[in-house]
Amino acid sequence: MSDDSSLADFGDEADDPDEASDIADDAAGTAVVTYQWGTETTCERCGEATSRLWRPDDDAGEPDTAMVCVDCKRW
Repeated sequence: MSDDSSLADFGDEADDPDEASDIADDAAGTAVVTYQWGTETTCERCGEATSRLWRPDDDAGEPDTAMVCVDCKRW
């Protein structure tokens, strides 16, 4: 290719914009929050006030949105 090639010369794996969007959605997945800090809140396991929370272990039985303090987090 010459130095003055246009972007169209490179082509695209998905010429259909809808198909390209589907590919991007599949690759991105869903982000999962694992740590939270900031305002005072309470641990969902022991009820203690804290400003730092972590996601509990998967086998702990809490709901997917549960967050626990450093003392309740299994390391």
